Amino acid sequence: MTMRPFWNKIREYPSLFSNHHHVIVADLEACRLTLFQPTSLGFSALCIMPFSHSKAPFCNLENSLGTPLGLHYICEKIGDNVPVQGEFVGRKFTGRCIPIATSIDEKPRITTRILRLQGCEWGKNKGLDLTTHRVCDTYKRYVYIHGTNLEIFIPQPLSNGCLLLKTTDLLTLFEQVNVGDFVLLF
Repeated sequence: MTMRPFWNKIREYPSLFSNHHHVIVADLEACRLTLFQPTSLGFSALCIMPFSHSKAPFCNLENSLGTPLGLHYICEKIGDNVPVQGEFVGRKFTGRCIPIATSIDEKPRITTRILRLQGCEWGKNKGLDLTTHRVCDTYKRYVYIHGTNLEIFIPQPLSNGCLLLKTTDLLTLFEQVNVGDFVLLF
């Protein structure tokens, strides 16, 4: 995985990364998410996991159904005590656990845990797009890192903009990260 975009972002936002415990870097082309922790020499990779992104082209605009690009942070951790494969609707646990899908045609569900993202870059993934003046706000688009009933089909493109992880990977990630930790999608 090339780390140049990641290090370029750190140079663009040095104060943002200085006090954070972890940084998530999601390489959208490779469908590979890496969790980094700071060390005295910079960052070291704790784990690497596959994920799925949007079926639509990558895009920051509202209603595009594309996975957004750029620097984000985790603004909410949802589902700490929800059972594995517990279903969420509107970020609320429904009380139901959803079985793992056996067909890619089954309705996709949000399960297990949610890491809600907020963009950091005005005009790119926060607020209004500088060119089109359309909403490009990751938070307002309800873009998350979350579990899915379609996990056996990861890393195929499956979502309407979110990053989908396998249950075991999501549980690992959820335990490691904190609200305020940064997420770079490139």
